[in-house]
Parts: sequence; C-alpha cells; structure tokens
Amino acid sequence: MISKEKNQSENEIDLIEIGFTIFNNKWKILLITIVAIVMVIIFVNQTKQLEKYTATTEIKPSLNHDQSAYFMYNSFVSNNINLRETYLESLDKFKQEENYTSFTNKNFKVIDGDYLLYLFVIKFNDFNFIKDQLIKFNYLEKKDYVDEKIYEDALSKMVYSIKTLYVGEINNSLINNKKDEYSHVSITTDNLQKWKDFLNFVETPINEEIRLFIKKSFNKKIESLRKEKEYKLADINNEIKNERISLEIEIENELLFLSEQAEIARTLDIAKNNLYPPTLYTVDTGIIKNSSTEIPYYLRGYEMIEKEIELIKKRVDQENFSEELNNLGKRKRSLISTQGKTLERLQKEFINTPIHNSEKFSAAKLAVGLTSAEGNRHNLIKIIFITGIISLIFAIFYVLVANEISKRR
Repeated sequence: MISKEKNQSENEIDLIEIGFTIFNNKWKILLITIVAIVMVIIFVNQTKQLEKYTATTEIKPSLNHDQSAYFMYNSFVSNNINLRETYLESLDKFKQEENYTSFTNKNFKVIDGDYLLYLFVIKFNDFNFIKDQLIKFNYLEKKDYVDEKIYEDALSKMVYSIKTLYVGEINNSLINNKKDEYSHVSITTDNLQKWKDFLNFVETPINEEIRLFIKKSFNKKIESLRKEKEYKLADINNEIKNERISLEIEIENELLFLSEQAEIARTLDIAKNNLYPPTLYTVDTGIIKNSSTEIPYYLRGYEMIEKEIELIKKRVDQENFSEELNNLGKRKRSLISTQGKTLERLQKEFINTPIHNSEKFSAAKLAVGLTSAEGNRHNLIKIIFITGIISLIFAIFYVLVANEISKRR
C-alpha cells in the first residue's frame, strides 16, 4: 500500500516545482528565444524574403493638355469623314464596301492623348517586347541560374507578374473609369530601386515602338489607297476602252443604215423631207384617236440623210456624243484630282507631326518618381511572433528536460 502511494506520488506532476525550474532558468530561456529570433531575422534578410513591395507607377498621357502638335492633322482627318477611323474600328478593318470616290475603310485615326496612352499600355502588355527589354536591361542575371531553361522561366514569370490598367476614353466610351483609378503599371518586387531603374529604361523604347507603329500604319494605308486608286483607274480605263470600241461599232452601223436610207431615197427620188403629221380620226365613241405608225427614215429625203452622214464623218471627237464616255471621264478626273490632292495634303500634315521626330515624340510617360510602394513588413512581425512562441516553448521544454536529467544522475 505504501509502495503504491509512493509510485503514484512519483508519477504526479509538481507544477510548483516546474514553475520554480522555469523561473530559475529564465535567463537561459530568454537567451534561447532571442538567439532563435535573431537567427531567423538574419536568414530572412539574407534570402530577401522581407523586401517585397507592390510598386504602382502612374502612366501619364503626354498630350493631356497640349495637343497643338497634332491639331492640323487631326482637323484634316476629322473634316474628311472618309478618312476617319475610330480605335475599335482599327481592330476590324476592310469590312465596308465604298464607291469609287471614297477611301473605303482604310481610314486614319485622330491622334490624341487617350489613343497614345492606350497604345502605351498595350505595348507594356506585349509579352515578347517586355521580355526582350528585361534581357537588354539585364534585370535577371544569367549567372544566378543553373541553366537556360530556369533563366527563361524566371523571365517569363516576371513578365506575367507585371500588371497594367488603362483608364481613358475609347470611341467616346469611358474605360475603367472608377473613382481614384488611373492608368498604371504595377508589380510585386524585392528590389524597388531596380524596378524604378527599369521603368526609366523601358519608357524610351516603348515610345519609339509606338512612333514607328503609327508611322508604319500610316504609310501602309497611304500605299494601300494608292494601289486602290491605281486599280480603280485601270478599271475605268478598261471601261473607257470597251466603250470606245462599242461607240465605233455603233457609228459604223449608223453610217451603214444612213447610207442605205439615202440610197433608197435617191431611188424613189425623195430629195426633201416628205414626212407628214400624224392622221387624226374619230371613232364611234366620238373620241379623237392619233393614228401614228413607224415612218420609214428614207422619207426624210436623201439631201438631209447625206448631210447627216457628212457631219458624222466630220466629227473631230466622237466621244463627245457618248453620254457613257462622258460619265466615265468625270469619274476618272474625280479619282485623279480629288483623291490625289487629299492624300497629298494628308501626308503633308502627317509629316509635320512629332511622329516624324523621335526626339519630340512621346506617347506617354511613366511617373517613376511618384511610384507608390506598399511593403509587406508586417510579415516580419508575424515571423518574429511565431518564432518567439516556438523558441519559447522549445526553451522551456529544454530546461525542464535538462533539469529532470540532472536530478536522476
């Protein structure tokens, strides 16, 4: 009985003794906890786990206030409805058929701040372009990666992590027009300064790409319109050629007919016009009817018919007597003069824009100096807290175990 009570007493936990043991080793416990926290902080800092920032940079339109550099060009395009093209129409070209005097749907955009800002954001979303710029900037160093595949995967991952937002007006419709929203580019990065340096680096090539894109698109449309004009002129010339042949045949047939009628008139000795007015007669109802039948042409007399043949043969330009040829001539002149002058004026106004001067052109600007960076330093507090709790538990456990071992010796 006494042995049983002794065993039970030995198996019971003496909380007071544990408390005294912890208190007597409080500095040891505190030291272990502090060392653990310091080691974790050093490790995290070395691996850069704490230097994460969500960096957001505003993309500002270059023409927000001053659009005078494009005023003449935009005015010319706006005043010529056949030249004008909206942003969304540019994505779905060559749909409508136009008549020969129009510019079909190879139209031109008004170059304003919203359009240039839109192109800037779209270019920042160009995966291959941004990837190439990261490589040129040497944002990720190859030597830090085991092989080419891992390096390429890291580049792709970074490009996909870049987020952009366009806020502006397209076709008179506001896009992403939320309160306090603005066009921007953002990324979560562990090197804020390097990201800012990259933004300063990439702004110039993006603007240059946009400038070349607009210039190339304009030249392609001009060339397309010229080709279209050439094809239409060729079609009209073919119509004129065929109409001339038809006219020659008609004149030849007319002369043959007149010659036959003149010969008949001579045979019948009808020199003068022998045509009589239509005969009027009354039927039983009392209504006067006009009795007219087709009168042979030779009754006009051979003198008149031969004179008509003479005049036809003396015509200097037979085409003046063809309504169809006159209409084709008008179409041809309109195509050459109207479209030709319009294209020349359009090109002249376009050349005077900043598109033709890389030093003056800017689609948009990155407000790098105003970049907002939201850090995740709150993670450090969380890590310290968790590390402190775990190390404290471990230190107490260690002290108790060590104390029990020393008692058993």
